[in-house]
Order: sequence, then structure tokens, then C-alpha cells
Amino acid sequence: EIYFAQLESDGDLIGSQVRVTNDAASSNAPSLVWNGSEFGLAWHDARDGNDEIYFVRISAAGAVMGPPTRVTDSLGVSAYPSLVVNDDGYGLAWEDDRLGHMQVYFTRLDTEGDEIGDDLRITATVTASLAVSMAWTGSIYGLAWHDSRDGGSQEIYFATLDSLGVQNLVDQRITNTATISLLPNLVWDESGFGLAWEDGRDGLLSIYFAQLSLAGVKAAPEFSLGGGSFSARSVELGMGANGYEAVWSDSRTGASEIHYGEVSLAGVFNSSVALTDTGAGAFEPTMARANAQTKVIWQDSRAGLEELFFQESAP
Repeated sequence: EIYFAQLESDGDLIGSQVRVTNDAASSNAPSLVWNGSEFGLAWHDARDGNDEIYFVRISAAGAVMGPPTRVTDSLGVSAYPSLVVNDDGYGLAWEDDRLGHMQVYFTRLDTEGDEIGDDLRITATVTASLAVSMAWTGSIYGLAWHDSRDGGSQEIYFATLDSLGVQNLVDQRITNTATISLLPNLVWDESGFGLAWEDGRDGLLSIYFAQLSLAGVKAAPEFSLGGGSFSARSVELGMGANGYEAVWSDSRTGASEIHYGEVSLAGVFNSSVALTDTGAGAFEPTMARANAQTKVIWQDSRAGLEELFFQESAP
């Protein structure tokens, strides 16, 4: 099930954990955003027979505001939503196999979570398009995902949509490797996009980064933040005081640990630092800015079971 919690700046729980979903099916892949007055939450579950996308509002006090709204209604699987706040409510992208294999779809939601218009199909490939990540510029949506349309290996692609969801930049191929590039994470930096992903070109999975213009043009060649001789994965990208921030898990010390790195707006990366030293495994980090600090949460096995741990301030 999906749970929700609010934390003080130091990580202490505010009130109680809130159970958001309550159905016989598994509820997965939550995407949570703040619109300035309340939270919007999207996820997928199969309560109605097959996986569909659902949405609910959560108040600033942490109360679930009404029953979930079912967003999608297709004969196939609709899964792994990416939710962003726009000027009129929300933009929502996801992967959907209603036509036989997974493609990227998009829709707009009003502030209540009701769909505005019809679902829009973004990709039209003969292979699956997966793991969409979306960012909003204030007038344009940027989308990144991976697919294997150009020869068998997974590569990263990028497109933009106007404020109504109409595609105004056709799919641009960002990576070109002999192995795999997958699971992109996209952010807007007020003048362009930052993009990070997992990449197998150096041997084991590495974390790679690039800056993109609105036209999908790289400002400079992509470069590695970590990995190659060790496995690095599960990157999340954000904006901090000094430019881009990234957190990911990698196994350079043997066990998987959480690492943090910064890339300047000029595209300069110095080095990364470890946030954990568990020896038992730390995975799937996520982060947010609060009170001019970067807060990081991740899954951690140090206590025997996988639990959530919190870092008050990344370096």
C-alpha cells in the first residue's frame, strides 16, 4: 500500500504515518508533488482488474482529501506515473500497453485530479518505451524515457510538449552506445534541462549526466558521475544552491551505499561523497530541498529489514 508522512527539518515525524491506499491489489510507484498549498499523488494499482493510474490530493496537514480518482481506463497496463505541477493543475505521463506494447502517454489533470481532455499517445515505436520522467518549464513539458527503436539496445530519448500536451519537439535520441542507457531522470534548471541516467558503456552500470536545450541539443558530451568498475544505479537529480544535485546508490566499497554529487550549471562535476557506510546495503535514494538544505531518504538494510533512513543535510 501507499503511505504518506511529513517530517520536521531534522527528520522527526510530524503526526502519524497516513495510509493512503487500502485495497486488495498492490499499490506501487508513487509520484508525489507539492503545488504550493497541498500535495498531489499518483500511483498505479490493479484494484479494478488491471493496473491503472490513480490520483489523490493530500492536504498540507497530511489528510487524504477524498477517494482516489481513477485517471486511466484502458484494456492494458497503465503504470509508473510521472507527475508535475503546472499552472492549471498537473501534468501526468506514464507507460501504457493498451495497443500491445508499452508506449508513453500524457494527460492533464485539473486541481481536483480530474482529467482535462483525452489521453495523448506520445511515442509510436515498435518496441517498448519505458520509464518516462517529466519536467515542467512553466510553459513546456520535457519528457525523457528509454526504448530500443534504433537497433536493439536501450537508449535515452527526449521530447517536449506544449502546455496543452501537443508534441512540439519530435523524439530526439540522446544516447548512442553499444550497450544500454536507461531509467532517465529529468529536471528543469530555468534555462535548460539536466538529465541523468544509468548506462552500461563502461562495463558495469554507471551514472551519466548531460545538459539539454529545449531543442534536445546537448550542451557538451555526456559524462560519468560514477560507476564502470563498480555498479552505480537508481539516480535522482534535483536543483540545489550550487546547480544540479544527484543522489544514487553504488557498490564501490563492496556493499551498495548512497552517494551524493554536484554538477555546476556550467556542467562541471568534481567528485562525489558517500552519505552512508552501512556495509549492509542502501538503495533507491530520493531527495528534496527544504529550508535551503537538501534532504535525502533511502531504503537501508542495516537493521536487518529494509527500512527508510533520512539524512538531514547532504554536503
